[in-house]
Amino acid sequence: SAPRALYVGNLPKDLEEPENTLMNIFSKVGMILSIKLCRDINTHNSLGYAYVNFQNPADAERAQQQLNYSEIPGKAGRELRVLWSSRDPTVRKRGAGNVFIKNLDPEMTNKQLHELCAQYGTVLSAAQSTDDKGTRLGYGHVHFQNEEAANAAVAALDQKDVNGHVLTVNLFVRKVEREKEEEKTFKKIYIKNLSTEATEESVKKLLSKFGTVSSVFITGHPKFATKFALADMSAHEEAVAVIEKLNGQKNEFTAPDASLFVCRCRKKADRKPTHSDVYQNEGRNLYIKYLPDDMTEERLRGDFSGFGEIESMSLQKTPEGLFRGVAFVCYKTKESADAAVRNLHEKMLYDSRRLYVALAQRRDARLKLMQDHQRIIQNQAPRMYPQMMMPWGMQRQWGAPNAMNMMGPMSGMPMMRRGPNRPMHPAIRPHPNAAMRPRQVYTNPQQPRSEGISATMLANMSPEERKNALGERLYAQIVHIDQQQAAKITGMLLEMDNSEILSVLDDQALLRSKVDEAQQVLRQHEAGAH
Repeated sequence: SAPRALYVGNLPKDLEEPENTLMNIFSKVGMILSIKLCRDINTHNSLGYAYVNFQNPADAERAQQQLNYSEIPGKAGRELRVLWSSRDPTVRKRGAGNVFIKNLDPEMTNKQLHELCAQYGTVLSAAQSTDDKGTRLGYGHVHFQNEEAANAAVAALDQKDVNGHVLTVNLFVRKVEREKEEEKTFKKIYIKNLSTEATEESVKKLLSKFGTVSSVFITGHPKFATKFALADMSAHEEAVAVIEKLNGQKNEFTAPDASLFVCRCRKKADRKPTHSDVYQNEGRNLYIKYLPDDMTEERLRGDFSGFGEIESMSLQKTPEGLFRGVAFVCYKTKESADAAVRNLHEKMLYDSRRLYVALAQRRDARLKLMQDHQRIIQNQAPRMYPQMMMPWGMQRQWGAPNAMNMMGPMSGMPMMRRGPNRPMHPAIRPHPNAAMRPRQVYTNPQQPRSEGISATMLANMSPEERKNALGERLYAQIVHIDQQQAAKITGMLLEMDNSEILSVLDDQALLRSKVDEAQQVLRQHEAGAH
């Protein structure tokens, strides 16, 4: 069937009533079935793009042609990007038909760039890169419908004068392909394990046996008992010959009890990790997802190194070299890994979405945890998740809904605290019909607020939705403290008032205190059962 869905991008995230704005813009073209503004799952803030579905495919086509690059009402200089919706991200990431253009006139608009390239074939999108202030940087990308049109544009526009600027136009080359090309053309080499007596002259003399040496840099004050050098050969073949002949060899320039290490000189961000098994360091290795597509190892190391020394890291990529949005970071100590999880999990560190940071697990353990969590979400009850149900004696103590919950607590069982000095149970043991009554929401002006949810938001939810929202957030934090009993402990803490649960979610120390009390109750119950 003919496409009817459009992708609408470049929306200001602070746009007031964005759904109404889009309805006013697109309804002028034809009948609209639905408008879906994509929002952050926790904060409900706009992500800057939406999908518009038309009833008539012809209206969708007309809207794409007429409204693409049109100015957003009330946002001078802000242009809509209206493209056909595609559910296959590989079409965008593969780069086929994509052209890179630089030295553009800063005054050229995206629509003018589109019109310039449209004479060579169907243009799917045209966008110039800008800085944070919206200033054009003089280069951009044009995505054609097919590679033939892209090749025609390159042939016609490369080195062409447009508005007094000579354009440089090339087919877009993905980073992994650029690295492969550099592997065939590199001239710079890295040499380590040189003796402290080695000098630039002596290294240059050694390398001149294999060709012309353009330059040499050697460490002047080595931190260790050896030196390293960087050398630039005049030809790629000469650099390869140096590596093949000198790597692993010993000579008068080699440090004692060592052999020369010679390889291609790489940027720090391009060096590969040495470890092969990302799961070999249990308790120290972190699994991180929802990272932006342009993430680099250097940037990731800078963001995670504040919690301790990092031994290694790995960015996961597809066989084609596309970044999957997933990475592993291995710390030297478990304490550093725990600190990173506590401080960065579910944080909006980048503009894309909230990070997921957790200890790396083997596939079988990870699948089991995901299945348990999924069952909790799908089979939840208004008062208690089914998988969180405790033994009958425990339910009596905690006041969980049960036909026998009118009985008193078990003798000798410790009680959780609802505040500094107030016992939670059995004082707040609910009425048999309490499960059907929503709890009173805390309305103090200084109401506590957890990450992405507040008491005000809870007030607009049904009792089941409230328990679902709080249960998910509690479970996500408790599972990092006690994975084995996370479901039971979550169910126990859900018996607290909503305002107190929000306080627990905001305060890691308070959360750990509540978890410790719940663990003590579970241990005493298990001991009493034997």
